[in-house]
Amino acid sequence: MNKRGMGSRRFPNRGAEHLHVDLAREMLRVCIDTLKRHGITERKLRWLVKDIGASNSDIPASTRLFQDISDLGKLVNEWAENCLYVDGSGRPRVIPIVGSAPSLSALVRTYFPRRLVREILRIGVETKVLERVGPQHVGHLGACVLLTGNQTLLLAHAIRSIKWFLSTTYYNARTPDEAGPARPERQAFAELSESDFNDFQNVMREPIVSLTEMCNRWLMARSVTRPDVVGKKIIMGVQAYIFKDI
Repeated sequence: MNKRGMGSRRFPNRGAEHLHVDLAREMLRVCIDTLKRHGITERKLRWLVKDIGASNSDIPASTRLFQDISDLGKLVNEWAENCLYVDGSGRPRVIPIVGSAPSLSALVRTYFPRRLVREILRIGVETKVLERVGPQHVGHLGACVLLTGNQTLLLAHAIRSIKWFLSTTYYNARTPDEAGPARPERQAFAELSESDFNDFQNVMREPIVSLTEMCNRWLMARSVTRPDVVGKKIIMGVQAYIFKDI
């Protein structure tokens, strides 16, 4: 279902301000309920609401948390693309943990120059992009860093995702006279039985994995680490997920 076109032309102007307030209240309620499920108490939430206006962090906590995840993604993409690190069939090779390239320590020197190899290896294993192969070698499991099971990183992931989604909806809500094409944004949903959900997941898992891997390759090929990239650098990408209302 395409949500474009569901702006003020669909609804009468009368009561628009009241409707916006109701929607703002609902957004805050959704955020508060989610934070409660993450273990933040009602008392702490009230304090945070008062503190928001006074706080002034140059680098948001979610950005700080995801710096390692971002750099780890670059590391495993280098491993999957660099001819030194792939075999004759183009698959990532099993490489030694220490030593000259191709090795994990060589990759760590590039993407984590001030970090210990064993620390990055631990993070890579926990996020399921790396696996130990015997005591001295390591294998490549995939290019997408998995956060499943890590509540703190998943909360940070949710915050960034909400920010990016709201940015897209705000951009697409502009009047038709404003310059620039709408950003692609689609959604499909229906009311079905609970038992259909697992079937839907099984159907959609592979297309979503394929889409994100294709986008990942395109984005990494044009990474801002290239020497010819100049000017302002921005985060861009695509996100896909399966949901059910709760």
